[in-house]
Amino acid sequence: MNKVIISSCHSDGCFDRIVQEKFDGLFSTYSSLLNELGPWRTQVIQAGEEATQVQSVRMRKSRKNMMNAAKRRLDEGREKQQLATDASELMKHYKALIMAV
Repeated sequence: MNKVIISSCHSDGCFDRIVQEKFDGLFSTYSSLLNELGPWRTQVIQAGEEATQVQSVRMRKSRKNMMNAAKRRLDEGREKQQLATDASELMKHYKALIMAV
């Protein structure tokens, strides 16, 4: 059984013995709980770490999908802008041809 050295201001060793007996009684009452606490905490921590890793993977996939969607939208915008520029250039050339005739 765990022995804890408890010192008191009293010169009477009786007080120390009583406190030690109370501590030993409490420890023996809750020893099974204390023995289960360590493995339980380990399981909780491991479950938290696994959840964090799963969430991290999801976040990376989500970020990748959002970046791809944004790139597609930018590319579409550039293409539309290029088409508009090409159309305006075509119109300028067409007007120049008509004026030349």
